[in-house]
Amino acid sequence: AGGAGGPAPAGKRWIVVRSGDALGLIVRQGRALSTPEVAQRLPVGAEVEQREIVGDRLHFALISARGPREGWVSVRHMGRDCLLPKETVDAMAAEAAEAKQQAQSQEPQGSIAEAPLGGWAKLAAQYSR
Repeated sequence: AGGAGGPAPAGKRWIVVRSGDALGLIVRQGRALSTPEVAQRLPVGAEVEQREIVGDRLHFALISARGPREGWVSVRHMGRDCLLPKETVDAMAAEAAEAKQQAQSQEPQGSIAEAPLGGWAKLAAQYSR
């Protein structure tokens, strides 16, 4: 997402979709992984604005949710996405909503419960509200 092929534009928005543990995504004071951690972590669901991205390291400014006002985080950790571009999350939410609507329109009359969303569809639906 913008690192290896050249700089991605500043101002791009990202959503935290996964963290290493329940405490949230580790934020560091500088780009290097050896720089000190800041006191707070970024919770899943936080929206941040990109200031700079170098490889998989994102320098951000906090837009919504609790967490540090700025810092550096890893976009990917152990091969898994920790943050996704907001437009990707929005597109996933739209797809999930459309799939849900199609499923409801195909339900037989008298259906009592709808199947719960799971995985990415659940995450996307949560952040589309």
